[in-house]
Amino acid sequence: MAASADVTDDIAVRAMVDVVSAGFGPIDILVNSAGIPAEATTGRFVESGRDDWPLWVDLNLYAPMQTTHAVLGPMCERGWGRVLAISSYASRAASRNGLSVYGAAKGGLESFMRHIALESAPSGVTVNTVALGTMSHLRGEPASADHAGAIPVGRLGTPEDVGWLIAFLASDRASWITGQTVHLNGGAFMS
Repeated sequence: MAASADVTDDIAVRAMVDVVSAGFGPIDILVNSAGIPAEATTGRFVESGRDDWPLWVDLNLYAPMQTTHAVLGPMCERGWGRVLAISSYASRAASRNGLSVYGAAKGGLESFMRHIALESAPSGVTVNTVALGTMSHLRGEPASADHAGAIPVGRLGTPEDVGWLIAFLASDRASWITGQTVHLNGGAFMS
């Protein structure tokens, strides 16, 4: 079942949660995966203006806060749930790609997720973040092969790489993992 919504709009998020819950029952797993606004442009921070920043912050920080707020209470009441978010290497490592506001929003997202993990752990809900490195497709275009040469494993990330990790973190096998940021980047950023 597809239920689309503008995740930057709290009313739309709550309506989407209601539609999904009516069709499938309570939401047990939330994956916040939006990241790059379609209409956003990258560039040096000094060349941006205040009007450019909300696109990045709304989608990468406020939207995951809204979706999490919409599902977390019922998860805690039921005693089980998984809240996951996709972050980026840009949250911890500086980039020459004009991603300063994006990186700041993702850094805020990771901090938010740690706080929510601490709050919800006693209720059986785990909360984790996956920070991605350079993926095989950026904005629908294949990333340059030059990027792969800088990654220790010698290739770019794939949607399958992300899917396997998300599936694990959403499973009962990951019940003792919470408040973590897992870096998925082929060794390009090691912590």
